[in-house]
Amino acid sequence: MLKPVKSMMVVLFAVVATHVQASQYAWSSIHGDDTDEWDRVANWWWGDGGQPSEAPGADDNVLIGAIFSNTQLDWPVMNTTVAVSNLFLGGGKGTPGKDGELTIESGANLTVGGAFRLGSDGGDSLGYTGTLYMTGGSMVSDVFAVGMNGSEGLAYLSGDASITVNTFFTFREEGTGTIYMADSSVLTVAGNKTGLANDRIMASVGGESISASYDGSSTTFTVIPEPATLGLVAAVGGTVLFIRRRFMM
Repeated sequence: MLKPVKSMMVVLFAVVATHVQASQYAWSSIHGDDTDEWDRVANWWWGDGGQPSEAPGADDNVLIGAIFSNTQLDWPVMNTTVAVSNLFLGGGKGTPGKDGELTIESGANLTVGGAFRLGSDGGDSLGYTGTLYMTGGSMVSDVFAVGMNGSEGLAYLSGDASITVNTFFTFREEGTGTIYMADSSVLTVAGNKTGLANDRIMASVGGESISASYDGSSTTFTVIPEPATLGLVAAVGGTVLFIRRRFMM
């Protein structure tokens, strides 16, 4: 059983505190813009009231699943380069919320300068679910906290998706969360987190498993294909080698 990390909240709040002057954006379709495009201004609502004049940027906090999203129809899909200050996916930031989803597609690049909270408390302890789908692309964050204060955080990585956590990575004990990996996806996090492999960080495909390696500063998780797949690759490689030798004779 994972032990609670007392310093985690200090780190999170310290990161958030450095951006207190940032604007707060909530994903919403209340303006009638029924699309899933991240950079479409009409899909956003300012936390302090009103429609913003531009999509959130590097100095802004973003809430996906906040109370403002009750009428929302499509969850955001990211297919470009985006930078934000802090990201709260599922729940909210000190306010009531709801479940939330975000999809990052191949070619997209998300940078979170502060904390990415996947499954946030929403301020009412009801327990919400934040779900991150990555079919490719990259996400880099200073802090990545999964499953906050009774909520659930889920991440599904596939294709060539990659996540890099530079400073602090944790699964909160009082919440629940799992990261599922497939294909050539890669997860690299600060610190020695090898014990999470095949426990809280799982392979999506049955028969496959997760490999974890620690280099003294960070842990890298990758997918080990099932034995049948490895055997097929070896067989194909042997056949190609035989054909090459055959025609070279």
